[in-house]
Amino acid sequence: MTEQDNVRILEVDGRTVHLVGTAHVSRESVEEVRRVIESVRPDTVVVELDDQRLEAMTDEERWRRLDIFQVIRQRKVPFLLASLALASYQERIGRRLGVRPGA
Repeated sequence: MTEQDNVRILEVDGRTVHLVGTAHVSRESVEEVRRVIESVRPDTVVVELDDQRLEAMTDEERWRRLDIFQVIRQRKVPFLLASLALASYQERIGRRLGVRPGA
């Protein structure tokens, strides 16, 4: 496999690593990852997710546990609103593209 714009081929400790850059909401990213996996047939596939992204993808009840009064006391309301707006926007884009954000 040759290197492409979103794929970097690295040699690490005698092993070949195919690093695929992706977008959070992109059918092209999903297809590119699928193509690389099918082409390379790697022994291992690793997905980088930070704790917040993993929780967002796996814990659908997290918003119910949110202590809104604590958010207000800590003066984090603007961050919460920005996060909600971004999540909503990504969800809408994902529905249009038929892709789950972060998939």
